[in-house]
Amino acid sequence: HFDLDEAGLTEVPVGTEPGHPLVSCVLYLSGPVAGESVGKAAATLVTDQGLSTGSVASRAWLCEPARNRVLLFDGGLLHGVVPKLIKAGEDEDSDEPRLTLMLGLWGDSPGPTLTQVKHEGQLGPNMTMPYGKLAAALQWP
Repeated sequence: HFDLDEAGLTEVPVGTEPGHPLVSCVLYLSGPVAGESVGKAAATLVTDQGLSTGSVASRAWLCEPARNRVLLFDGGLLHGVVPKLIKAGEDEDSDEPRLTLMLGLWGDSPGPTLTQVKHEGQLGPNMTMPYGKLAAALQWP
């Protein structure tokens, strides 16, 4: 996928690139400690395919997950998680789940289109920080 200004996509003029972060970040909160065997942990793939019309990937890089590792890359590049390979008869839930924190670092122009929090349950891209009663009602799963 691409990290985009999803809230502002409808306003992008035809033929122009949508806004995207300058830098995209993946912080791995789970996985092996650096240097240990990765096992079946799902890696992140970053390609050199950009958002411009006709751009096609010719190179790609894999980042193996390791606890506290940070991956930084150009926020306009195609990227995603490579699915884990599960052998026949193997329990797919045998490993710890992949847990990451994703951040998009934006410049001043273009900045993301912010989605205002209207009421509980109305979540969307590029949300402003919840406050008051809504913030108090949010819980980590």
